[in-house]
Amino acid sequence: MARHYITVIGNKYNKDTPTKLIFAFHGRTNPNTMVRTYYDVEEASNGNAIIVYPSGLPEEGPKRNWSNG
Repeated sequence: MARHYITVIGNKYNKDTPTKLIFAFHGRTNPNTMVRTYYDVEEASNGNAIIVYPSGLPEEGPKRNWSNG
């Protein structure tokens, strides 16, 4: 069973500098692509973070769940 995610590396990332790692989880009815557009985490981080938007596993219908599998 594969899990999918979106990873965004801020434009100010420097491999020699400690960087914030932010996980932005979606709710049960919205996919990670939608969460990315309405959480506004990327703008709030000002390019100084690595942001991961994981995707839950599909349930019956359009819902997604973190504990399936």
